[in-house]
Parts: sequence; structure tokens; C-alpha cells
Amino acid sequence: AEQQIIRKSLYESIKSLSDQPDTLSKADIDSAVSPYAVYYIGQDVYLTLTRDGVQLFSNAPDNIPFIVITDSLPYPLNNIDISYKKSALPLVVLQNDMTRMLIVTSAVVSVIVSAALLFTLLRLTAPFRALNAAAAEIKDGNYKKRVEINDRSFFRDEIDEFAEIFNAMADSVQEYSENRERFINNLAHEMRTPITAIAGYADLLKIASIDESEKEKAVDYIISQSLRMKNMVYKLMNLAYMKNTAIEKLPLDVGAILSRAAFTCRRDGVAINIDDAQPAGISGDDALIESLVQNLTENAIRAGATAITIRTKQNAVIIEDNGKGMEPGEINKVTEPFYRIDKSRSRGDGGAGLGLALCAAICEIHDAKLNITSEKGAGTKITIDFGKDFTTI
Repeated sequence: AEQQIIRKSLYESIKSLSDQPDTLSKADIDSAVSPYAVYYIGQDVYLTLTRDGVQLFSNAPDNIPFIVITDSLPYPLNNIDISYKKSALPLVVLQNDMTRMLIVTSAVVSVIVSAALLFTLLRLTAPFRALNAAAAEIKDGNYKKRVEINDRSFFRDEIDEFAEIFNAMADSVQEYSENRERFINNLAHEMRTPITAIAGYADLLKIASIDESEKEKAVDYIISQSLRMKNMVYKLMNLAYMKNTAIEKLPLDVGAILSRAAFTCRRDGVAINIDDAQPAGISGDDALIESLVQNLTENAIRAGATAITIRTKQNAVIIEDNGKGMEPGEINKVTEPFYRIDKSRSRGDGGAGLGLALCAAICEIHDAKLNITSEKGAGTKITIDFGKDFTTI
């Protein structure tokens, strides 16, 4: 639009100088164009006029960029071309400013996006880092370490489920570690007593002057303690064997098994009653089931029972006694190796706290449950529930 205004104004100005514009000299053209050139130069607009390819006027510098529109003047000056030249420096400056602004904006946005991405990645990987840290602590022996679980069910995801499984695994590792430590401590304690006694009586026989009766007593004590250690080793071997073997389950005569176990456990002053009015049958190993019932019966006798009832009911064998009973907190511990409620009594009769551990192992390989209910001073009831393995014979 600006170019058209200038073109029209110059046409009128030049045409007014002469009726024959083709005769106008370069000086005439210069006098007609100069006022416009001076006026528009303040608006960064420059003009160049040529006639038949020969330059008549120009005030445009050569060292700056231009936006150029070239057109001829109207007739009869159509042999004169006018070049409207608008300085492009403001556009270059604007472009440079926009480029700098874009660079700065891009840098700022990149920093913000990077920070947001880093924050998001840190939040996403935080549970994995927590799991790694917890695993490292557990590896170093801190078995009580656990990872935090999101308990808001709406926001739970696979990581929370994995954390829950990880904590359950840590519980198992801690329980195993505690059981192993307790087992080793108990084993060392149980072995120390007979070994110390054997060594002491052996030294007595070697260096002391004692009569034949005292020598016989010392030898008997050495033999009894040796047998105690032998019995302990056999029971530990049986525990290890039963945890790593499978059995062939055959239908068994429960009544005969109970009778044999009761006969083996008979003691003066202890009444053992068998009530199998409801015949029951199990499938399993005859010798192991007899050992199971025998161990439980002998354990009741050691607990001071004077009356023991062994009976069958559907798919279970139930052994009840009127012994000393147990505190509620002891019931979950009695099947642990070497655990003894009355430690002094156990040492006195040669027990090492392995009987109920063997019973639990026998039940486990028979897929049976050993349920114990007891009350201090009111006796104990033990139910061996064979469940799906029950077979009527």
C-alpha cells in the first residue's frame, strides 16, 4: 500500500514538470523525487528510479538488507521503473530478538522439563531403591528391616504387591534365622551338659582314688550320658530325614497302632485308656504313626499325667491327659527343637525337647495337622487331624 502511494505521488510530480516527460533530465527527476526521498528516509524507505535501464535517482545504501518492490510508473512514464526499498533491519533485529528469546525459552523449558522428568523418575524408582536398600540391609544381617507399603487400596499397584511379598519373604528369612540361631544355641547347650559330665567322670576315674562302687557309679553316669547324646543325635537325624523324604501311604489299622503304642508306654500309676468306639483309619506309614502316638503319650506322662485317653473320631486321633498343662504362649513353641517347658524335669529323664518336634515332622509328611489345646494345671488335648487322607478300613 505504501509503495502504491509513493508510486502515484512520484508520477504526478514528474508529470507536472513537462508535457513531454521523456525530455526530462536526470536533474529534473532528482528535483522531483528528492522531497519524497527525504521524507520517507525517516521511515526507513529508500527509492531508486531507472529509465530504460539507466539509473536516474537512488538514495539506497548498499550495506543493509531491503524488502524491494519494483514497478513501472503509469503511462506515459511507463519507461521509468521505481524501486521501493523498505529497510529489513527491524525485521533482522526482531528475528534476532525472537531467536534469542526462543533459545532462552527453550533452555528454561528444557530445565523445567528435565527437573520434572527427574522428579517423576525419582518418584517412580523410589520404591525400587527402597527395596534395594532393604535387601542390602537384610543381606548384612538386619532381618527386621521392612519396606513401607501403600495401604490405600485405590492407589495400590504392582510395586506395592511386590513390596508385600518382599516383606513376607523378609518375615520368613527372619523367622528362619531366629529358629536357626535358637536351634544352634539349644544344641550347644544340650551337648555341653553331657560332654561336661562325661569329661568330669572320666577325669575322676583317671586321677582319683575311689572305691569300686563309686567307679561303677561314674561308669554308669558316663554310659547314661553317652546314650543321651546318642539318642539326641538319632532324633536329629530322624528330623532331617523326615523333612527330606516322601512316604508311601497305605491304609492302616488304627486300633492296632493305638494298642501297641499304649502297651509300650505303660507305667505304674498311669492309666492309659483307648476308646475307638468310632473306628477310624488313616493312610500312611505304620511305624511312623505308632511313633507319633507313642511320643505324644510319653510326653503326657512326662508332664505328670496319671490318666490318658486315646480315642478316634472320624478322621482324627485325640490324646487327652490330666497333666500339668501349658500356658497359652507356650503352645506355639513346644514343637520347636529343644524347647522344653520344664527344663529341669527334661534333663532328669533324658529328654532334650525333640519329641514334639519329631511329632510335628511326622504330621507334616502325612499332610496332617497337629492341634494342641492346653490350660495350665488342667491337662492337655492333642488332636491329630488327618483330613483328606482319612480312609475307613
